[in-house]
Amino acid sequence: MKFGYFNKQGESITREEANDKLGDMAYTRVAYTTTLRHIISTVWLAIDHNFGDGEKILFETMVFKRKLWKRMGDTIHQERYSTEQEAIEAHKMLVRKYK
Repeated sequence: MKFGYFNKQGESITREEANDKLGDMAYTRVAYTTTLRHIISTVWLAIDHNFGDGEKILFETMVFKRKLWKRMGDTIHQERYSTEQEAIEAHKMLVRKYK
């Protein structure tokens, strides 16, 4: 299967363009929040994680449980989204949930 690469707007880009953008944390990171017990991270994925089967999935939020001596521990929640706006709204909702 050939993977497609897409920018945040869902427009097709080359692998080289995706690699450049993946190296830019300001572009890749959509939102990042820490609470006393959790880390909520939302990022752009570059590759359609629906793999061409329907609406593109280009964003992901993961919630990690913080460990006492480590920055991040186990993943306790994960969701994926098609648009940056969906990802931002979901991030805000998860921050409220895990605060």
